[in-house]
Amino acid sequence: MLDKMFATILMIMGSIVMINAQVYEIENGSVTACGGVFYDDNGGVDDLDGIIGNDYSPSSYTYTICPETDGDGIQVSFVGFSVTQNINPDNSDILLIYNGDSATGTPMGNSNSLNFSGITFSATADNPTGCLTFVFIHNELNPVTGGWQANLDCITPCSTPIANGSIVSPVPDANNAIQTCLGQSISFADIGSTPAPGFTLENYIWNFGDGESSIGPANVDHEYDV
Repeated sequence: MLDKMFATILMIMGSIVMINAQVYEIENGSVTACGGVFYDDNGGVDDLDGIIGNDYSPSSYTYTICPETDGDGIQVSFVGFSVTQNINPDNSDILLIYNGDSATGTPMGNSNSLNFSGITFSATADNPTGCLTFVFIHNELNPVTGGWQANLDCITPCSTPIANGSIVSPVPDANNAIQTCLGQSISFADIGSTPAPGFTLENYIWNFGDGESSIGPANVDHEYDV
């Protein structure tokens, strides 16, 4: 009886933690946080069944999340992600993620080329602010459908690995270009990626540039439909 009561108490406590988790919806501005849930501006995603919740509004934002403790970094892990895609990728709605406290430099995440669902982004060791900046761009030509939800944490950043991959079949020419047919299998391979000292490489995220991605082995095959 006592064991059953104890288990019931734990379940209730777990429910309370979920209900009281701090929610951060994207807006124009910045926030200091360490833990919680990061949403689009209208309710995010139901991560229990993967159904998109309330559609986000037709607005664009720049939002910076910074850690509460100096030396820490922000980490976001997307459990669901879906924004309006246009037949012309340049006109799609897009979420950009920058490694810092401003939208400068090359974004570390671009939803136009990588669906963020299941992907984690972390501030790196060479980012002294520990912040991540999110830029959401809505194209007024599009209807709004979908949203996102990500778990928000603080971590102690480590040095990032150096990625080095290449097409290996068909063999690229002197200009590192290949000619291929639609539906032809193209082989990609790691050719010397290196981890930070004291770390090992466990998984690879391949971004094929056509909206498709792969997480897992060092060597992958991919076919292009367009």
